[in-house]
Amino acid sequence: MDQIDFAVECTKAVAEVKSRDIQSRYASRARSLISDLYVLGPAYVVAVAAARSSKDAVELGLRAESCREVVEGVMNAREGPEWKAYALYGAVLLYTMKKVGVVSSTSFEDVLMELKRPSSALKSREVARWIKLLAEAYFK
Repeated sequence: MDQIDFAVECTKAVAEVKSRDIQSRYASRARSLISDLYVLGPAYVVAVAAARSSKDAVELGLRAESCREVVEGVMNAREGPEWKAYALYGAVLLYTMKKVGVVSSTSFEDVLMELKRPSSALKSREVARWIKLLAEAYFK
């Protein structure tokens, strides 16, 4: 499977969220954070997602077996829609990057170190681009 397959899997999982508001905010995060990913790098974007939600929520993307598990984990948190949108974006981004081999870490701290590598930055752009395109197609 490639980044398109995993982006589709995650988009379908987010589509099952019962809140159109959260879906729309998730699409906004995908749309706005991609420019930061290009300019400041993927480590920065993952750190922002964690700062605006939580490290533990974003880390779900590194440990989950499916994107549905990622989405359910975030949605079970007793937090507001903006928190959930950032958590979903960060966790989906990490889940997809892990599945396609951009990163291999299971902890937040280690994945930030991996994402500093120039090769990770280039590969993460492709992942983020597909997540953004599908989020806009489904949720804008």
